Amino acid sequence: MRVLNASLLPCLWVLLSIFTLPRQVDGRPQGEEQSKQGTVTSHVSEKDTPASSGREKQPSDRTEQKSTSKDIPKSDLGEGDPLIQKGLSDETAPATQVEDQEDWRFIPFPIVGYNIERGLSGGLFLNLFKKRRTVQTDRGASYTIAFNLVTIFTTKGYQNHRLVLDAPYLTKDRLRFQLTLNFERQKDGWYSGVSTPIALQEELIDDKAYFHTLQSFWILSSLTQPLHWVSPYLSIAIGSTQRFVQTAINEDSLFERERAIGSEGGLFSSLQLSISWDTRDREPDTRNGVWIESSARFAHPWIGSDWDAWGLNTTYRHYASIDSKHRFIYAHRLGIDYQGGHVPYFQKNIMGGTQWTELGGNSTLRGYKFGRFRSDLAIYLSQELRTRIFRFHYKSRPIDWVMTPLFELGWLNGGVPATIDHTADAAWLWGGAGIGGRLIYDQGLVVRIDVIWALERLQRSDRPGVISIPQLGIFAMTGHSF
Repeated sequence: MRVLNASLLPCLWVLLSIFTLPRQVDGRPQGEEQSKQGTVTSHVSEKDTPASSGREKQPSDRTEQKSTSKDIPKSDLGEGDPLIQKGLSDETAPATQVEDQEDWRFIPFPIVGYNIERGLSGGLFLNLFKKRRTVQTDRGASYTIAFNLVTIFTTKGYQNHRLVLDAPYLTKDRLRFQLTLNFERQKDGWYSGVSTPIALQEELIDDKAYFHTLQSFWILSSLTQPLHWVSPYLSIAIGSTQRFVQTAINEDSLFERERAIGSEGGLFSSLQLSISWDTRDREPDTRNGVWIESSARFAHPWIGSDWDAWGLNTTYRHYASIDSKHRFIYAHRLGIDYQGGHVPYFQKNIMGGTQWTELGGNSTLRGYKFGRFRSDLAIYLSQELRTRIFRFHYKSRPIDWVMTPLFELGWLNGGVPATIDHTADAAWLWGGAGIGGRLIYDQGLVVRIDVIWALERLQRSDRPGVISIPQLGIFAMTGHSF
């Protein structure tokens, strides 16, 4: 395997620096926070000690203390929050009040699921994150650092092993570092062309002509820097994608017939620059705010890539609480992506931006097969109404069970014309609907399962026209899809 290019070195340095920087509290180094706390303690001590003031406490002092400890009505929004237990609503508590302790959360559980495309699955999920104690008015991630480890095997030869690191408060001014290492093996990887989507041929499905073998090793990294001096909601990010791919061509397959760009395998190396406007109230379980992101990405032999390619993406995400207690959250995503140059086929279903988005599967246009869509232009829409069904607590930590209807819609066009007789219509809309469940632990971990029916199109050589049938997809993984 070739040596990965030097663009990874800054990311490796950042990874090592995480363990040498001082611990931070609310975006400030620990020493600075302790210094501020010590100053406040000293001031109170002098004020409340008779020897230092030369007099007894006045009634006004006692009245002031009493007024600051009165009960404030609790909000259901903050159930289980330590600030609520202290008699302070997380909506009315001062923005500067932060818990002294930051606790680690460790969540291991087995993965058992079923996917029609990939069969029965089994594996292990491990999540470790350090809870960030803040009040309601603080924006940003609810953890200071998080690690995710996922390993999955399925009965149809699919494997996925992934390690994710997210450090949203790497420095005092909230520089964010994210790193993903991923190994994926698809024995029956789907390939149905790199063009405007066409109706699937039932004869090719019966002959398994849409399958090929694909093996990938990924390194995804990004640095996000808030531009506080311009606006508290504005930030820029630079990202890197390194993907080493090996393929095997099945005889008499569509993959063998078309030999799309990238069918020989190789190294795809790209850089991405993005700018975003982010008013979200918290992550990962957002309740209010918008997140608008525009990005440009390119791959070139100068940075080690076997292909030269480029892409542009703009995505609008909107979250809104419908009621005051945040039991109903409307979530909306609209994205547009265009790719040009010599884009390898295995990368054409991956959209731009700092949040992972893939056409088909469990990300967007959910319910369709992974790799079903590989066009130049993609416009995609996702909508959810996240409804909290009930809440319980474990060691004073809130655990929510949320249900949501799912709606997906997309329009795709452009690419290399297909080599088989087919029916294609650029006016076709693709989409599906279903229902999803979310288990949200202490605002820092989201486990989801989606059951969705997508409208697939089929065609037979001995039958004119195209028929549409619902295709069931069942997906279980971590994190909201957007």
